[in-house]
Amino acid sequence: MKDKQDQKSTNVAEKKALTLVPAGSLATRLRVICSAIDQANKAERDIDIIWLVNEDFPTPSDRLFTISPTYINEGVTVTIRQSNWRDTLINTPPSRRNLFITWPFMVFRYQRYFSLRSRELPKDFDLNFERLLGRKRESILISSDVPMGPSSSKMYTALEATVEVNNVLRSRMSGWTGNVVGVHINRNVPEGNIDDCPTELFIRRMQKMIEEDPTVCFFITTNSSDEKERLATLFRERVFMTYSTQEPNSQKGIIEEFGELLALSRTRKILSTMASPSAQVAAEIGDIRLETLSVFTQNSIYR
Repeated sequence: MKDKQDQKSTNVAEKKALTLVPAGSLATRLRVICSAIDQANKAERDIDIIWLVNEDFPTPSDRLFTISPTYINEGVTVTIRQSNWRDTLINTPPSRRNLFITWPFMVFRYQRYFSLRSRELPKDFDLNFERLLGRKRESILISSDVPMGPSSSKMYTALEATVEVNNVLRSRMSGWTGNVVGVHINRNVPEGNIDDCPTELFIRRMQKMIEEDPTVCFFITTNSSDEKERLATLFRERVFMTYSTQEPNSQKGIIEEFGELLALSRTRKILSTMASPSAQVAAEIGDIRLETLSVFTQNSIYR
């Protein structure tokens, strides 16, 4: 009996947590975290999340969300903390960007480490995360902007938005009817530039939707103030939008971004520029249709 208890204690001691460093924009980080927690739950593996805080992304995770205790399986521990200067050395995979100076720390601390960036990976890239997470005795670090498995609306319930974020959500949805379509125009991604996805595509699509259903209204989010003004002038009382005074990359600006993302997820469907993480994640959270508009692939429906 004692031998069995000693063996059980040894197995628990040998079990290693997965270390995750989500990278990219807010929406990309949310998808990476939720997919990783989902996979860790299935593999019954602990996970430590290091939330990068820097000049480009100054908002700590606890201003945005908390981990939902009801989502986590019994026996699985999920922790999240904000990054500090030491993480730049000891929890960052070696690369040309850091002149590979972190290599000794990676070799000493982890048996396996991965740096996964969507724009750097080949199209046929495939990493079996389920099998990787099954290696519970190996210390593994993954720094990634790539989700660790298929997305689903259920996996996003692993996070609970803070009061600040929910206040933004309620303010954005103030006055909504039950027939609101989200319009998300992102000019910060290459596929969303105005040549590939001009504003006229959105105008024509919105006009057609009004012809088909005169009760339809639109919730508009965009990082282009000119396009926001143009759509507000054209569609007037059918438009819900706000004019924020917050800097986009400030703490409050990112809190507002999260609130607006959640508001998008409450719409009936979303019209968006190509390859916009915020629109994609909002569609996944709400389990709604995402229709992308482009001169190359008009009316491409992802969901």
